[in-house]
Amino acid sequence: MKRIIFTSGAAIFMALIALNSNLTAGKNSGTSAYSFLRVGVGARGQAMGGAMVGLANDEYAGYYNPAGLGLLAPITEVENEFGEVQEVEGEISKYFAASYNNYITDIQSGYVAFIMRSGFGGMIGCSLDYLNYGTFDETDANNIKTGTFSASDMAFALNFGQRVDENFYWGVSGKFIYQKLQDYSSDGLAIDGGVIYRLRDKRTQFGVAAKNIGAQLKGLTSQHKDKLPASVQAGISHNLKGAPLLFSTQVDFPFDHDLSLKVGLEMSGLDPFLLRMGWDSAGRDYKSGSSRDKWGGFSGGFGYGWKNYQIDYSYSSFADLGSSHRVSLSGSF
Repeated sequence: MKRIIFTSGAAIFMALIALNSNLTAGKNSGTSAYSFLRVGVGARGQAMGGAMVGLANDEYAGYYNPAGLGLLAPITEVENEFGEVQEVEGEISKYFAASYNNYITDIQSGYVAFIMRSGFGGMIGCSLDYLNYGTFDETDANNIKTGTFSASDMAFALNFGQRVDENFYWGVSGKFIYQKLQDYSSDGLAIDGGVIYRLRDKRTQFGVAAKNIGAQLKGLTSQHKDKLPASVQAGISHNLKGAPLLFSTQVDFPFDHDLSLKVGLEMSGLDPFLLRMGWDSAGRDYKSGSSRDKWGGFSGGFGYGWKNYQIDYSYSSFADLGSSHRVSLSGSF
């Protein structure tokens, strides 16, 4: 049965890639709305270059791959009176996350999430992803200031992830997207869906996710509607045996942009600290011929754990465009 499921999944995945190839070859490249949905959330994931679709084992799973919510299900292995290992539900059942991002050109963004055990199996949660572009001067035809205006984006999501067995996890997210620009606004609906397959050694995971599949309900003007920044992502993560090192890599297939590769590393063994670094090939888009081009796409950061709580920081370089600083707090209770 599992073989049938994964064979079918692989066929669907390849079909989506083929569809993506046709779309990216068209004239609509780079014209999708709501590009903030690609900014990324959480300091841990961004320090690792955003290579999280095959990992997604923390409180930001609802964003990267909702199947990862199933990995948060409180399962503990215990040995019964006959010496057999059984799985029982653990005590932890609620999780939270909050992240702030000081983005390039003083753009501010943030993300908050809450996750809990559902009454029908699996984990359910909600999240809010926002980005504020700041305040701009409004001028007339003679370049005389007449006032100011602001612009912002927001996405509210309901997320669900479930553990099918010790190897297979699936999840789905539904989101409402809203954009405000001066006196104009737009909104849309989208879904994310993903699966994760975990090997029996529990050190290796494969993940696939389809993200931002949906449509704009209302455009900024009544005459025009934009497509959403849909993509298919596939990745793998692996904990090296006998070494405190986690490796993660991911390939993104955007429907309106070039393919990109992401790579991330996380080093433990420095309890309670963790060190991270990553690279995103999309950094090539930020190059302008300056000496800072070589750093475009690189990222790094660290984490500090205390009891059931985690504080993380990340730095990402966008070459001459500037840099991004993220701070995150997450935990369970």
